[in-house]
Amino acid sequence: MHEFFDRIVIGRANRQTISKYASGIDRYLGLMTLFSAALLGLAISTPIGISDDFLGLSGSLTIFTALADLTQSGQGTYAVAGAVLFIALPIFGISAAFDLWYKYEVHGAKFEKYATRAGACGRFWYLLAIGSVGFVYLLKTSENGIVYMPVYYLFLSVLLQKLVLARMTRLTAAVKFVDEID
Repeated sequence: MHEFFDRIVIGRANRQTISKYASGIDRYLGLMTLFSAALLGLAISTPIGISDDFLGLSGSLTIFTALADLTQSGQGTYAVAGAVLFIALPIFGISAAFDLWYKYEVHGAKFEKYATRAGACGRFWYLLAIGSVGFVYLLKTSENGIVYMPVYYLFLSVLLQKLVLARMTRLTAAVKFVDEID
């Protein structure tokens, strides 16, 4: 069972990924990435609130159904902005962190590309946070607006993504620095 747990935490034993260089709490960044992805999936697919008049939508809202309803009602700009903000950016950040942690070797050709991508995703986290807070505010101030627990899953997913990407960026810089000295 111990080998199975190590495989989940740090990936395959024959690859020299960044997860092999992690120590202490940083060894669990891969698990935090997976947990963040699970929270994001819950936040996107489960009802996040109920409203009588939220941008012309009423009833129980999930992010998927709200985006589809906005597109059908002719508010495609809001639908595209919501899809980029609540689906595309978080998935891009999670996939960059996952690939950097488990997939690409430190001395591989694609490592630099994904390290740069993870750093960029770490700098754009505030868009997700501001968008989430704005979304909750609009939903709460709409007529009979109620916010459900999955909104907080979205917040927690965004915060975990920021934590993971910040720690990975520092770990990547430390590994590069040690490799340059050797």
